[in-house]
Amino acid sequence: MELVVTSTKGLKISAVKIGFSRIFENVLCDGVSIPDQVAGQPIGFEAGRDGAWGRIRHLRKQYFSHPLNSRVAVSIENFITEISPGGYFDIGCVALDDPENQIKLETFSQGVSVPTEFIEKAKSATSKTYHLRSSGYEVTAG
Repeated sequence: MELVVTSTKGLKISAVKIGFSRIFENVLCDGVSIPDQVAGQPIGFEAGRDGAWGRIRHLRKQYFSHPLNSRVAVSIENFITEISPGGYFDIGCVALDDPENQIKLETFSQGVSVPTEFIEKAKSATSKTYHLRSSGYEVTAG
């Protein structure tokens, strides 16, 4: 199975390869750099989903006539959401697009608690004129 991950971060590429290797033999997994489609620190489920699927859409346009475009694409976008007042969690949206079989899937990771002070720091460090402010903060919360 040949995969492309919309990131060059070793941790994301390794996680995808390990996960798929549990089911499939001979997994080839490459990462490609795709520009952010949402804020550096996305806030909310919508921003997380938009970030993951936006990277896949960008990949499909950028590599339109490249062999990578026919591969199964996996995109991971972490985001912060407030589950209860002052209860912030980091959650990952994992999107998968298989153009050959016309399959699109998404799932979300288990949330990991993020202390409120990290959220406040990221919020205060974000410029009022940040062009992606509608989807979150300019800097990550941790």
